Amino acid sequence: MIIMNEIDFEECLKDSPVYRNQLRQATNHIDMLEDRLEQMSKSCNAVINIGKTFVQEFQKFLKSIYDVRELFASDDVTFKSLAKFGEYLSEIQALFSSLFEQTSNSVLRTLTRMLKEDIRKVKDQGKLFERLSSDYDIALQKNADASKTKSHVCEDTSKILIATRSCFGHTSIDYTYQINVLFNQHKIELIELLLSYINIHKAFFHQGHELLSIDTERDFNVITSQ
Repeated sequence: MIIMNEIDFEECLKDSPVYRNQLRQATNHIDMLEDRLEQMSKSCNAVINIGKTFVQEFQKFLKSIYDVRELFASDDVTFKSLAKFGEYLSEIQALFSSLFEQTSNSVLRTLTRMLKEDIRKVKDQGKLFERLSSDYDIALQKNADASKTKSHVCEDTSKILIATRSCFGHTSIDYTYQINVLFNQHKIELIELLLSYINIHKAFFHQGHELLSIDTERDFNVITSQ
């Protein structure tokens, strides 16, 4: 298990071996996070698609109940009872439909944003960091080589080195900041997301309980007595 801590900004400013090691750990952690969030997103999407299929088939089942009811039009008790059962089942279908819609709008949308926006932004910044790190190494080498040649060449390479170092430094700070924000933000968001999803289910079961234990009691007693 990789335990990820915030990257030290002081080490970042020094571009120390400690910083580079922290950076390697962070990029490995981001890769793992991306992979597991993708699996989570795929599973969530599968749940939603299966749920939509369930709702569609449930709708067909409801239609078949009403179709059967028509065969008992002459029997008032059976005709009205099947109609009443159909109404309750229709409300149950609406609850399931709402559950899967909220799953899509809440969980799947948030996971997609984490993957497509948050992590991608950090990874793009990482690519820029690697490119500028390479440019900085080249500038250092050229400056070292130029010190052995003519003074005007040395002056030019020195200016390039200063500019490259400045650009690399700003990029390092920005990259480190984005990594730290990503970890802290996602820890909070994942907790809030799943807490919200549990509450969605809590509301789903509460509404279902009210429907089937309170609203149906009177109607079922009437039907039973008939």
